[in-house]
Amino acid sequence: MIKDIKKDCVFYASRLGDYQSMSPDQLMNGYIEALDADDKVKQSEYLAAVVLRYWYTIGKKFLKDGKALKLEIEDCYGNLVEAINLAAKYRGWLKPEKKVNAQTCILQALNTIYVRAYYIANLDKNSTNYKPQLSFDTSFLSCTGDGTHLVTLKDMLEDEQYTEDRHYDDSADNVKDYIQRMINSGKIVEAIILDQIAFGDTTRVKIIKSSFINENGEKVRVSEKQSEFWAHKLVKNLTELDEDYKSYFIDTYKIGIEPLNATLSKIGKANNQKLYRYLRACLANCQKTAKKALLD
Repeated sequence: MIKDIKKDCVFYASRLGDYQSMSPDQLMNGYIEALDADDKVKQSEYLAAVVLRYWYTIGKKFLKDGKALKLEIEDCYGNLVEAINLAAKYRGWLKPEKKVNAQTCILQALNTIYVRAYYIANLDKNSTNYKPQLSFDTSFLSCTGDGTHLVTLKDMLEDEQYTEDRHYDDSADNVKDYIQRMINSGKIVEAIILDQIAFGDTTRVKIIKSSFINENGEKVRVSEKQSEFWAHKLVKNLTELDEDYKSYFIDTYKIGIEPLNATLSKIGKANNQKLYRYLRACLANCQKTAKKALLD
């Protein structure tokens, strides 16, 4: 199956001529031009060429992550295509201030996809030792004119990897609406935790360096950025909630001053172990709500 896919890619990419001599930026520029022009033929040709350029990642990811995640090698191919399309959506290499090239955008997007897969897998394990990873993929309900949909924080917030200024659009409003419903249900501790996850500084970035031999027998070194939720930073933030945060919370959400004061006092008196329990309970409740929505 995977061999047939590669043959098809070679067939379509060959229509571009000497596609192997084209740089990743050139290939991706051609792809987004075809997307913008709705040229299905050129889309197939350029996408095939980009896939072939990063074909080595399919085997690499299959050996490194596929077994642990119980993926077929065709799934790894699908993840590569998803990463290319994600990079094409945000087009970070076309923004000089980002100081990245198309290859960096693709590899970062691919890494994000696998981090997300591990996060989902960890949730499914229901382990008592569970440590939340990439919490932007926690599932929530979004109510729109089309009905109720299952979405994630990552879906609802601007992707900061490709956005220079953080501005709150309709997506962020969806998150705030969900948090408001938590407040209305009396779950103010959980509402504060979700507000910190969504709008606070609770992530860290790791640089992962690796090397491998590509299909041409050349050694390739890659540095990938991995962004992950940092529970330690969230707990630290919860111990430092001050009057400014209280003012922000009152201005942002509809809540009485007395219940908010009582909740902030409760959080302030909690030790780190209890704050971690609050976090785990919050994420577990969100996951439970999401699963219930799928069954309803």
